[in-house]
Amino acid sequence: MTRGRYSLQTDRQGTPYPAWSADGKQIAFIRYPGPYWGPSFRSIVDVVDASGGTPRTLSDLQGAMAVQYAPGSSARYAYLRPRNGDENNGNAVYVGEAGHDRDVTADLARNIDTYAWMPDGRSLLLSGELGTRSVLWLQPLHGKARVLDLGKVNVEDQPSVARDGAIAFIGSTSTHPDELYVLRHAAALPRRLTNLNAFVDQRLLGHTQSIAWDGPDGFHEDGVLVYPVHYEAGQRYPLVLVIHGGPEGASTVVFSPLTQLLSAAGFLVFEPNYRGSTNLGDAYQHAIFRDTGAGPGQDVMAGLAAVEKLGIVDTNRIGVSGWSYGGYMTAWLSGHYDVWKAAVAGAALTDWVMDYTIAYYQMGDTYFFGGSPWVTKYRDIWRAQSPIAYAQNVKAPTLIMGDVGDGNVPLVNSYEWYHALRDNGVTVRFYAYPVDTHFPEDIVQTTDVYRRWVDWMKQYLR
Repeated sequence: MTRGRYSLQTDRQGTPYPAWSADGKQIAFIRYPGPYWGPSFRSIVDVVDASGGTPRTLSDLQGAMAVQYAPGSSARYAYLRPRNGDENNGNAVYVGEAGHDRDVTADLARNIDTYAWMPDGRSLLLSGELGTRSVLWLQPLHGKARVLDLGKVNVEDQPSVARDGAIAFIGSTSTHPDELYVLRHAAALPRRLTNLNAFVDQRLLGHTQSIAWDGPDGFHEDGVLVYPVHYEAGQRYPLVLVIHGGPEGASTVVFSPLTQLLSAAGFLVFEPNYRGSTNLGDAYQHAIFRDTGAGPGQDVMAGLAAVEKLGIVDTNRIGVSGWSYGGYMTAWLSGHYDVWKAAVAGAALTDWVMDYTIAYYQMGDTYFFGGSPWVTKYRDIWRAQSPIAYAQNVKAPTLIMGDVGDGNVPLVNSYEWYHALRDNGVTVRFYAYPVDTHFPEDIVQTTDVYRRWVDWMKQYLR
C-alpha cells in the first residue's frame, strides 16, 4: 500500500503504529524522509485508503509522532510534535480536522510524554512531568487541562483508556517499583491491581522528598533528595549527585534502584533538574539552546547549595555522577568546579564536535547550537561547550563506563576522556561493556554497572 522515496521507520526506532479511521476506510501513518534517524525530525503524517491508492499528506507539520484518530471519527486525528516545530521545546499534542491543525496543549506550555483519546473523542488523556511528579492531565479540546489526583503514584508509561473511560497505567511510588494501576474514571483515585514487587516492602529504604530553590537567570528549580537508610538528625553525610540524562528528561519521586542502593550504602543522594529538563515548562527546557554546559552547570550548583543549606551534608565528601547527558554534566562539572571527591561518568558525551561527526543523531545535535560546528558562525560555541576542553582542570578520581556499540554516544567520547584524565595524572578507571546499546539492558550487566557505581563512591567518599 505504500511505496516511494520515504520510510515507515528509521534505523534507530521501530515502526510507529498506523491508525485506522473509524469507518475503516483510511489508515494514517508517520512518514519519514528516509531510513536513517538523523533527518527523522522532518517526519509528517500521511494517509492512504484501505482499498489502495497513492498515499497523501494529512498533516505537513514536521516532527510528527504517534498519530491516532479520535474514537468514532474518520476526520479528527491527533499526533505529537515539538511545540511550534522547535526541537528545543517540549512535545505538544496537535489535533487536526478539516485541514486545520492546532496545539490543544498550548496553555500547558510544557512537554507531553504521551497521550490517548478519551472515549468521547472530545478530550485527551496526557502524561508528563510536573515538577518532581509524573502525572496525568485530562485535556479537553477546548479549555484548560486538569491534573488527575493520583495520590503518591507516579505514571511510568503510556496509559490505556477503556471504552467506558477507565484508565490503566504502570506506576510507582518512591518506595515501591512499577505495578499496574487502574482508575475506574478520571475522577477516581488509582487502585493497584498487581503486587509483583512485594519483596521491596520488606526492605529498609531511604526517604525520598522534593527540594526546590531559586536558580540563576530567574528560574525556580527543583530536584529530588534521598536520605540515607539509617539517617539520624543532626548528623552530616557524604553526598552523591545522580544527574539525569536526556537532557530532555527529569528526576521525579519515582522508585529508583540506583539511588536506593546509594542510600543503603550510607549516602545522601541529590538528583537535580537543570535547564533542558522536561518538568518545568518550555521556557526552562528551551533555555539549554546554545547553553548546553555552563547554564545547566550553574543550575546544578545552585541546587547543591540549597541541599548544603539543610545542614546535613559533609561538604568534604561530595561526588558527582550520571549516565548519557548526566555523564556529560558529570564531565562538565568535574572540569569547572573543584568540589568533587569522586566522579562516575557513564556514556558521557565529552566532545560535541567529534560526537556530531560520528553519532547517529548528528542532526539532533545541531538543534542545541543552531548550526554545524564546521560553519564559522557556529564553530566556537561547539568547542567551548565541550567538557574535553577543560579536562586539564579535573581532579576527582573518575570511573568511566560505556557500551562498545553505542551509536547514541559513541564510546570514543569515553576513550578521549580516559586518556585526557590519565595524561593529566587523575586517578581513572574505564570499563566498556560488550553490547550495542546506550545502557546495558540485561540484568547481569545492569547490576554490574550499579555495583561499580556504588563501590566507586564508597571507595572515595567514605
